[in-house]
Amino acid sequence: DIRSVALSPDGKLVAAGWSNYTAKIWDAASAVKKKTYDDLKPEPDRYYRGLFVVAFSPDGQSLLLAGFNVMATWDLATGTLVHSAEIGSEPVHRIDLSTDGKMLAAVEGSAVRWWRISDGKPLSIPGGPVESNGDVALSPDGKSLVTSSFEGIPWMWPVTSIGGSRSFLTEQEDYATGVRISPDGELLAVGMSNPGTVKLQQTSDGKLIQELSLRAPMDFISLAFSPDGKYLASCGDNTINVFRVPARKPYRSFKGAISMAFSADGNLIAAGAEDRTLHVWKLFTGETFLALEDLPDSAGSVAFSPDGQLLVGGSRDGTISVWSLTGGTLLRTWKAHSGIITGLIFTADGKMLISSSWDGTIRIWGLKP
Repeated sequence: DIRSVALSPDGKLVAAGWSNYTAKIWDAASAVKKKTYDDLKPEPDRYYRGLFVVAFSPDGQSLLLAGFNVMATWDLATGTLVHSAEIGSEPVHRIDLSTDGKMLAAVEGSAVRWWRISDGKPLSIPGGPVESNGDVALSPDGKSLVTSSFEGIPWMWPVTSIGGSRSFLTEQEDYATGVRISPDGELLAVGMSNPGTVKLQQTSDGKLIQELSLRAPMDFISLAFSPDGKYLASCGDNTINVFRVPARKPYRSFKGAISMAFSADGNLIAAGAEDRTLHVWKLFTGETFLALEDLPDSAGSVAFSPDGQLLVGGSRDGTISVWSLTGGTLLRTWKAHSGIITGLIFTADGKMLISSSWDGTIRIWGLKP
């Protein structure tokens, strides 16, 4: 795929950049190719590349090529490399916090990272390095994590020296894009984008318990168990589907959602929408509990505080907003990241909020009363 094109200031050259990190320059008048640039692939070679931009300098003497974690300029007269630089981090796609609040896992680019919260020390994963196509989930006991993978199957990894990694086999045509572990640690929910299904498997032996149909292929699926583990929600294609876990049957659906979260008591479900609105519904009746409009941007992440008093939304413009669930009063808002916010998680005591972003950062915020 051609991801970017540019015309030189004098109109004599045309440049184009491909998703495989190659670029070409042509003479605009004759369409004769003058040079190919193919030596700027990221190291190590990651799955998450794709976006590759070309641009001419204002004086027309240099060409800039830039991707997710690497950029460089070339002298157009000689065709030689002038400067290059590697960006320190890649987009953070998903984060998850251990139940005791001591460990944080994240998918950065395609790499799965693991930190100790108290001092920010990065930890290694036995059997690593570990890669994911976008999702990671921690077991309630904090002894293992599950990742979605580019192979289309979930993998479980021990985060201690005890045990080994293992895969949860799925049908070959399926593509796992979301994983979550039930609060009791006994069930693994796997979201499949094509076809649109959610599979429930036993974490002990990987046995398939139930396949829940979403009735259509899904571009993206995120999953969440209710705190008591009795309900499972999937979010994709602007719809939230809720299933009863014991009965393993559809329970309710909500339209207009690109993100979702359960309240701590499981009675409410919140969702951010593309139209810059944020809704909170009563799970058991389907009634609207709260409707917020005119957000700074679409809320791609939402979270309830553990005490059920606050609702937090992370917008695509990098803004975090905090509302009181009593009346929907906006309490505070601030610019938290320079890119899209991809995750929001409260610590169990509600005193800290963790956010992640496409700008490659994870930040921990202390919340005052």
